[in-house]
Amino acid sequence: MKVKYFSVLFVALLNAHCSFAQSPLSRFYENAKVGYKNADGKTIVAPEYYAGSEFVNGFAIVVKDNLRGYINESGQVQIPLLYRDAHPFFNGFAAVKFGNKYGFINTKGEWVIKPIYDEVYAFTGKMALIKRNGKYGYVNEQLKEVITAKYELATQFSEGLAMIKMGNKFTFINQLGKLAFNKSFDFAGSFYNGEALVGIGREKYAINHKGKILRKVKELEEHEEREKERELKKNKKH
Repeated sequence: MKVKYFSVLFVALLNAHCSFAQSPLSRFYENAKVGYKNADGKTIVAPEYYAGSEFVNGFAIVVKDNLRGYINESGQVQIPLLYRDAHPFFNGFAAVKFGNKYGFINTKGEWVIKPIYDEVYAFTGKMALIKRNGKYGYVNEQLKEVITAKYELATQFSEGLAMIKMGNKFTFINQLGKLAFNKSFDFAGSFYNGEALVGIGREKYAINHKGKILRKVKELEEHEEREKERELKKNKKH
């Protein structure tokens, strides 16, 4: 089974801990470039960036020449465009990619943790998934590696639990790094709405947070769920 990670530039915008308070500047597009205007419609930042985020926790990520940096709410470049990837600020820190590795900077652009990680993912449930030396682990809000990078495969925390791979089996841990229950599976996915999809042999099941099997999942059920998602997307467009 392949577990895909969706590492997009602004994935952490979905994190509930980010502050979405109204910024004095709003993003606009002109000639396929991004700039920022104030509430009166006056251009504060000329449309010179190839891409730009909305403001999160006082900063927006901007992109030029495939490098990323941060502007503040006055429209000034707070942190130069030096990075190959950049995450929104969370709890005063942001994960950035410099060279081929990720580290964490503060709001002054100073290294808090120098680039040592292969990957850094968004904070979920006050924990961020990291990959170091080919293994997965987790750091907390203070950037302390509270769950050692030792897993061959892992997912971000969802509903308080994260899927990890141990040997050829998959199971779940809590935010203390302890096994959530004494069961393992041939494959497993993340929890959503109180359930996770797991596999035993070729059969698929839905389990709850205690590892109890709720029901067998049929291929038809999965197909119906995909169709529902497609219909929801269509309705949103209209």
